[in-house]
Amino acid sequence: MFTHCPGREKDIKVRYIKCPFCGTEVEFFSDEPKRRCPSCKKDVAYTEKDSCIYWCKVAKDCLMRF
Repeated sequence: MFTHCPGREKDIKVRYIKCPFCGTEVEFFSDEPKRRCPSCKKDVAYTEKDSCIYWCKVAKDCLMRF
């Protein structure tokens, strides 16, 4: 059994996307599937395909644990 996400990158990358609700830029770290918009306070999902949730075979279990 693993104690941390096996797909997590060693070097965390920062990415920015626009909030689909208010247009504010939201900062995401490469190991986060969603963040709360600092402006409108709504949850914003990171949907780019380079996120580990799209390619890691244990992502579903991992997201439930961490």
